[in-house]
Amino acid sequence: MFFTIPHTYETVDFKELFSASGSARWEEVWRNTDVLAIYGNSVLPWWRKRRHPERYASGHFQDDDELFAMGAWLQTRGISLCIAAGGIKEWSLDAVSARTRTEDMVNRLVRNGCHPASIRIDESLYAGLKHGQTLDGVVETVARNYCLPLGNAFNDLKIGVVEPWPACTAARIESYVVQLARRGTPPAFVHIDINYPRVGVIGSVPELVEALETISRLGIPIGIIAWSSNFHTRPTTSAEYCWNTLDFAGWMHGYFDRFCDHHIVQSWQPYPTHCLPEDGDDTFMWLVREYGRLHVRDWQQMPTGPIV
Repeated sequence: MFFTIPHTYETVDFKELFSASGSARWEEVWRNTDVLAIYGNSVLPWWRKRRHPERYASGHFQDDDELFAMGAWLQTRGISLCIAAGGIKEWSLDAVSARTRTEDMVNRLVRNGCHPASIRIDESLYAGLKHGQTLDGVVETVARNYCLPLGNAFNDLKIGVVEPWPACTAARIESYVVQLARRGTPPAFVHIDINYPRVGVIGSVPELVEALETISRLGIPIGIIAWSSNFHTRPTTSAEYCWNTLDFAGWMHGYFDRFCDHHIVQSWQPYPTHCLPEDGDDTFMWLVREYGRLHVRDWQQMPTGPIV
């Protein structure tokens, strides 16, 4: 399964992805994409206006008509929609406010013809531990206040988790997933966000391999995110971002390829500065295409050439 995750409010031409001219310029990528994930907050007008007033005023976000068009575009192409959302956060340590916000996101999308198939809970274990909760407490809070109510409200919604490593140890991530499964709320998937520079300092690759083996035996799909946290020096151009991400992807597949049930390529602020075109230099869709050609066994490569 292949996840494509553009940064929906930092990348200025995101909306163009769903226009007739835009889709023609990422045809290879969308033909190989199973899931498009977007950042849920970006569909909430009050959040966008408060957090990014200049971008909001200049129309960098999608209005209701554009959300409807995106839903129709994805449905026509058989691409599922995933929402990246918060669970336990510093502003929602009991996960209740975060769940309410997630419900608002999903309801707005559904009203506009976009029916999310899944949620990616962003780093609840890490946030809970950071703010003094026990691992058992995080499991109970996420299961009781987030997963179960969302599952009851949206019957077909799958809920997966994203956690950082080695910021969270492999043992803790493994225990978190195992306990969620025992609690009756097994994650639909587990995505690992590796901080590449810290691996050699505080991380142990064999320990992560062992943890991923345990999670895999539970029948839970695993993915490792290829994105811009994976550099030793913060990039200052789209080219640096793209090539550092591809460099990380090569390292990651060398150790964890057999655990990549999900392939995930993700952009982040502020790079790459453009989504399109996929045959351009250092755009996000170019990065996704190159990752797919290099690392995805069933990637369907299309002839390259000028777009007409």
